[in-house]
Amino acid sequence: MAPHKKSRNTSELPLALNPLKSKDVLAVLAERNQAIVPVGAWVEPASPRSSEIPAYTSAYMIEEEVKEQLRKKQEALKHFQKQVKHRVNQQIRLRKQKQLQKSYEAVSSKGA
Repeated sequence: MAPHKKSRNTSELPLALNPLKSKDVLAVLAERNQAIVPVGAWVEPASPRSSEIPAYTSAYMIEEEVKEQLRKKQEALKHFQKQVKHRVNQQIRLRKQKQLQKSYEAVSSKGA
């Protein structure tokens, strides 16, 4: 006896294997964007006069500007911190003076 071959219902097949719908699937897959993968990079050795290359000079100048901006910001922050410290200390002195004044007045009124 030869094995009996089952006839499959085409609606039960996976979408890609279904002969009736595989054309639709292929059409959708064909419309997808293909990923572009780099296969290499062109690298040239730096010349001995690399400081004359505009990109190098530009990057160096930008780096120097960033360093200068950072220095200025740090300087401004330190100045601000000193000002805050001065104001806080001044408030503490004023509070102490007021407390001493109240204590003096309280002692003066009790003694009189």
